[in-house]
Amino acid sequence: MSEPRPEPQRIAWRILICDDNRAHRRMVKRLIMDMGVGHVMESPVRFGDAEPVCQFRPDLIVGRVTKADRGMLELIKWLRNPELTPLPGISVLVSVEDASSQSLIMAVKAGADLLVAEPLTLNALQKRIDSLMTDPLPRIVTKNYIGPDRRRTPRTAYLGIDRRGRASAA
Repeated sequence: MSEPRPEPQRIAWRILICDDNRAHRRMVKRLIMDMGVGHVMESPVRFGDAEPVCQFRPDLIVGRVTKADRGMLELIKWLRNPELTPLPGISVLVSVEDASSQSLIMAVKAGADLLVAEPLTLNALQKRIDSLMTDPLPRIVTKNYIGPDRRRTPRTAYLGIDRRGRASAA
């Protein structure tokens, strides 16, 4: 039997909340502070403005994508550009107002590490933040992109016919 995982040391984490909606930023900040995170800063989304990112030097950025405002997607693309980013290894957690496949696909393609659907709960937010902070996703670096590796890994554990009727190789 494996030993239980130790409780993450959240007091030392630095999290930046980027959202143009001030009330939503405050609500997310309160949830994150209730988790025991020691350093939380909030900022409106400013594409290309490195000041909040460079001054605060966060370990994680939490943002929001809505139907009306897609500024967070542009901020993520900017952070994932190796020539522009001030923090190449930064993790990004995105909450999505509209959990439609289009919103999710756009956030993943922009380079979000993990997604959480709204309405936000303390438990859902805590699980995803703990996951990103204790076990970040593998990174890839190309000339146009630095961020989470979205390539599919071959799954060799299953032997048999797949959904399309092809035999899987071992």
